[in-house]
Amino acid sequence: MLRVVVGGGCYLGVLGVFALVMGLVMRASAGAITACICLTFILPLTFRALSDLGVLLIKWWPTEAGQRILDLVPATRYLAPLPGLGWFAVCTLVALIGAISRVSRRDA
Repeated sequence: MLRVVVGGGCYLGVLGVFALVMGLVMRASAGAITACICLTFILPLTFRALSDLGVLLIKWWPTEAGQRILDLVPATRYLAPLPGLGWFAVCTLVALIGAISRVSRRDA
């Protein structure tokens, strides 16, 4: 239970940084909010309709992998909770580095 409570806070923190990355890249708050909702909720729902390919995409999709930290009983077809959150954090960090370099070149 402690993993779920602490991990939930960590997941929301990483998700906030992910939203910041989207805002930096898009430079429009409405577009960034829409993109974050699509990437977090709508796109994984479409993956579920793709059968075997969808299972593979959901397993490695960063926001879905990070959400596994909220599972009390980890499922075998997804990443484990801590590696899933780590994968989401690494993907967000790589995107943040790319967004910062893009903004520094664009706004220089």
